[in-house]
Amino acid sequence: MDALQKPAFWDRALAIPLLIPTAIFLGFSVAAAPVFARMFADFGIVPSALTSLVLSTWFPLALAAIPIVAMVVAGLGSWLPITRTLRIVVVIVAFAISALALAVIILGLYLPVASSPAGLKP
Repeated sequence: MDALQKPAFWDRALAIPLLIPTAIFLGFSVAAAPVFARMFADFGIVPSALTSLVLSTWFPLALAAIPIVAMVVAGLGSWLPITRTLRIVVVIVAFAISALALAVIILGLYLPVASSPAGLKP
C-alpha cells in the first residue's frame, strides 16, 4: 500500500470534530466577547492583559485558524505529500491546542472576577 494514499472518508471524518472548537472561537468572537467587554465596563473593572487579549477581536479568530488549517490538511491530504499517519497527528494536535486555547479563554474571562476582592457587585 502506498504511504501517500488518497484520503478515505474516515480521514475526512476525523477532521469533523474540529468544527466544534472552530464554531466556539468564531461564535465567541462575534457574540460573547462584546457582551463580556460591556459587562466588565459596567462594573468598572479594568481588564488584565490576558482578559484584554481574550476580548480582542483578532485573538479568537486567530485561534479559529488552528483547527481550520488542520481540517484543510486532513481533507486535502491527497494533494499534499504527507502520510495518513501525519494527517491524523495534525488533527489530534490541533484538537489538543484548541482545547488548551479554550481553557485560556475561560481563564481570561474569569480572571477579573477571581481577582476582584469583593467579587462583582453592582
